[in-house]
Amino acid sequence: MTGGRVIMGVGRGYHTREVESFGAPMLDNKANQELFEEQMEVLLKCFNEESWSHKGKHYTIPPPVEYRGYQLEKITVVPRPIHLPVELWQPVASGKTLPYIAQRGIKAMVTRPRAFPLSATAWHSAPGSVGRPGTSSSRSATSRAAIRASST
Repeated sequence: MTGGRVIMGVGRGYHTREVESFGAPMLDNKANQELFEEQMEVLLKCFNEESWSHKGKHYTIPPPVEYRGYQLEKITVVPRPIHLPVELWQPVASGKTLPYIAQRGIKAMVTRPRAFPLSATAWHSAPGSVGRPGTSSSRSATSRAAIRASST
């Protein structure tokens, strides 16, 4: 149907009912961020590595249990996307998320129009702060116009 193309949205959650109903922390911002970042590590391994394992604070994959008389060391997730990298989008309500998504090549979706000027300015400088090619000194005319339009 899609020819192997995957576009996926990710997010840490916005309301306690979205997050804590699954047993994850929402009100403890640091714990929420820590869990989300480990979940993203696992997700990116699923997409980008043919076979993989993960041992983190919250997840051990594969689990350390005997499987058919031996210890499983790696897993493979199928079906795998044909086109890599997978296009990922993440909502941005403040500039705090930008260095994280810039470092990983995740695209930003600004969710609060009033936050757009601040988010756009931070977005242009974030890639350079994490060692990726940035656009901080070469904002396009379209970006400048969008920032002006949203701040009026």
